[in-house]
Amino acid sequence: MKKYCREMNKEKKSLSTSARRLLLNYQYPGNVRELGNIIEYAVALSIHQEIDKDDLPHYVQEQKKTAFTCSDNNDDIIHIPLGLPMKEIEKRVIGETLRYYGNHRQKTAQILQISERSLRDKIKQ
Repeated sequence: MKKYCREMNKEKKSLSTSARRLLLNYQYPGNVRELGNIIEYAVALSIHQEIDKDDLPHYVQEQKKTAFTCSDNNDDIIHIPLGLPMKEIEKRVIGETLRYYGNHRQKTAQILQISERSLRDKIKQ
């Protein structure tokens, strides 16, 4: 981050917890260069000492949360009791992810990193 601030003749900036969380959860389809571009964008547009999630590009802010993301609210957390069989854990994760994405099977399969066919088979079971 210092590099980008120095190149743009900007003061040093820090990341808020919410911005850091979004950056850590983002998938970066464009590789590490995309991270550099996102930081440059945020440094250029931020008017505060701390870069907040609102200073990040829109596509980073709007990313969907997965069932595995921790957050301040409980909308995207699945509580799994110790000792629960793996079949039941898988069933809960698939069910809650489907619910979160409005029963969109393609998106659910993508988020869970399984094929749509595997998802369909698991739903049938």
